[in-house]
Amino acid sequence: MPDRLIDTTKLEAALQEFADARDWQQFHSPKNLAMALTGEVGELVELFQWLTEEQSRTVATDPKTANAVRDELTDVLLYTVRLASVLKVDLNAAVIDKLKANAASPPRFPGHLTQYWLHRHGLELSSSFGPSPSVFSHGGLRLGLAIQLLPTPGAPVNMTRFFVTNATWSASTSGSPN
Repeated sequence: MPDRLIDTTKLEAALQEFADARDWQQFHSPKNLAMALTGEVGELVELFQWLTEEQSRTVATDPKTANAVRDELTDVLLYTVRLASVLKVDLNAAVIDKLKANAASPPRFPGHLTQYWLHRHGLELSSSFGPSPSVFSHGGLRLGLAIQLLPTPGAPVNMTRFFVTNATWSASTSGSPN
């Protein structure tokens, strides 16, 4: 990975100069900047509200919404950079670290969601998924689960959630689960 993916130094300086010229430094606390950033994200999200998936893909090219999307994305970027500058966060280093961490994480697509959750919680899958119960182990504790994916009521067909339909604790571990 390159040493430098983004360079915000000129933008940080321009934002500092803008704030100084208006004596806004007193208002640019991390709390206030985070709140302003949240407001701008809300304005961006509002542009997508009630759109279909397909409509959402065209907001940046639709003449009715293109300028608004561009303006709101810019506001989000400016507040993000200003907040990082005030907090002395090196955005380049943060981006590189986050990309490395994401690359090290298991894939997060529907077929591996359960495996990812188990991995994040220190559990290991010792039998394959399927109609028969799966056995998970952690620190000597063994838990048998039958996992069934069911549609979430009222959600589109591709949306699912997990229901644990059966759970048993093996006698190999004393005590009760946490």
